Amino acid sequence: MDGESSNWHRKTALRQSAGSSSSPPPLTQNTNCVCADLIVSRRYRVTFDNSGQSSVVDGFLLMEQGITLRLEGALTSELLVIVAV
Repeated sequence: MDGESSNWHRKTALRQSAGSSSSPPPLTQNTNCVCADLIVSRRYRVTFDNSGQSSVVDGFLLMEQGITLRLEGALTSELLVIVAV
């Protein structure tokens, strides 16, 4: 993949900010995911795979504030597709 193409499909590492606890997680859980290895001056389309909803967000905000995910129960997941625009 050439340099220009890699900008469109940049892999991002997500760090999950969650504390450790011995108690089971609640049925509904909010998780904050902060992205790494983005270009702060670029804009990115973030698509939530389960719902299909998407939004364009500044790279700086993705790296500093992250995205809050609401998981609706145990053993649920959400795939975020992040593409530079």
